[in-house]
Amino acid sequence: MSKQYTCSHYRQEMILLALMRRLKDPELEEDRKADLEKQIRRLKAEMGME
Repeated sequence: MSKQYTCSHYRQEMILLALMRRLKDPELEEDRKADLEKQIRRLKAEMGME
C-alpha cells in the first residue's frame, strides 16, 4: 500500500517550486542564490528526493 498524500506533502511541493522559481531570477545575488540552493537541497532531502 502506498503512502497517503497529505496537505503537508502538497505544502512541501509548493515551497520547493517557489524556491526553484526564485532561483531562476537573473538579478539574484550570488549569496542569496547559494542560500536558495541550500534550502532546495534540504527540502528535497526531507521529501526523499535525494
